[in-house]
Amino acid sequence: MLELRDVSRLLTSWQRPPTIEIIKEAENYISQFKKLDSVAIFCAGISAIAIDIHNDYYRQLSTALFEIGRRKNIPIEKLMPWHVPPEQNGIDNHVYSINEAAQVSEESKQQGFSVGFLHGHYRMPTPASWANVLLAREQCDVLILGLENGRRTRMYKGVDPVSRDWERHKWVLASGFDGYLTRIGRIPYTDKGYENMLRKIKPNIYFGNMAIPEYIQQEMARRATVCGAAYVSLPTQHGYSTSQLLKASMLAS
Repeated sequence: MLELRDVSRLLTSWQRPPTIEIIKEAENYISQFKKLDSVAIFCAGISAIAIDIHNDYYRQLSTALFEIGRRKNIPIEKLMPWHVPPEQNGIDNHVYSINEAAQVSEESKQQGFSVGFLHGHYRMPTPASWANVLLAREQCDVLILGLENGRRTRMYKGVDPVSRDWERHKWVLASGFDGYLTRIGRIPYTDKGYENMLRKIKPNIYFGNMAIPEYIQQEMARRATVCGAAYVSLPTQHGYSTSQLLKASMLAS
């Protein structure tokens, strides 16, 4: 849980200051956002993870974000949401099913809002993936963020999730993310399964990622077309992927 006291701890209690590389990485992320609240949500998400996993990389990046915000007169502390739902049970009440997300989409569009849909495994919310979530948020009025559950990641990708489902949900919610966090659990892990999910949610914008293989992007663009959505590919971020963090032992405390 993020509280005001955590700012002091982030800036003074963690003894290892950010490296030059991490400061440059933080500056790169901040420079991409058009909205100040995106900076605050990004910093809050990274800070929530850093507090929970006691990891030097996330700690240093969080500290760097606060320091850059102060240098640029961005009131991160004032914009950050200092709350998170209670632990596991409370978190579940803020995570939507596919059917509930579809209802949100329909109601939002009836009110004239544009709806975006972005989904992924997010084994560990890396700064790079989190930045793209917020860039997607800036391109629509309502963002539905789908997180594949850990069982699917283990079964279909052949890798273990780094964090548990409820932990990932908590970090997203603790950031103040104001979209709709949606659980992806039972749909078939096939092109048709994802197409049917998209047909149900019916977003205006379907987000992909330039970093994923071209043939997957082509399939995602096809899905968007048949479902009446525009396909938008988010940029390749130059930060670490989950696999790279693990390989470099950067997720060890």
